[in-house]
Amino acid sequence: MAPKSQEQRKASLVQPADTFFSSSNTWLWRFLPGLITGFALAKYLRVGAGSKGRRKKANNELEWSGPVPSAKEELRMMLCINMSLGMQKGKIAAQCAHAAVGVITDYKESKPQVFNQWERCGQAKIALKVPTEVELLHLLKAASEQCIPYYLVEDAGRTQIAAGSKTVLALGPWKKSVLDELTGHLKLL
Repeated sequence: MAPKSQEQRKASLVQPADTFFSSSNTWLWRFLPGLITGFALAKYLRVGAGSKGRRKKANNELEWSGPVPSAKEELRMMLCINMSLGMQKGKIAAQCAHAAVGVITDYKESKPQVFNQWERCGQAKIALKVPTEVELLHLLKAASEQCIPYYLVEDAGRTQIAAGSKTVLALGPWKKSVLDELTGHLKLL
């Protein structure tokens, strides 16, 4: 077999446009629909992304962005229980679970690195007694001002307490030092 000249090599590398888009070029016809579908899906799922601060989304979920704790800092979640309602132990446990799941559901997508760090550090949770609803709301306001993730549980009123009662406030996961400063005066449950 005779060696190809430089012109023959160039000609074999360049395909005419009608050959490239022909039906015999099956990899292209398998690749393009997936590429287009993936691009469209990514655009659709990112609607509303990129906002700053904390705001309500159209579906009433909270979106949060604020400073991120360093990887060296210990993170924990504080579960602040409204003791003025006189809830029984089982009710308190259920409301704490609602609060913990609620804060994770609302904020995990906004700050995944914070939640991943908290999960790696053992997911510390501290249950605290808050004497009154007024003090619970003061904690909520302070957390909001400091860009601390929070979730306030309002009871549905199906069992022990009135509908709309503010039962538990979950704060964090956030820096232990900041949460201790905010809740240091409260007693452990």
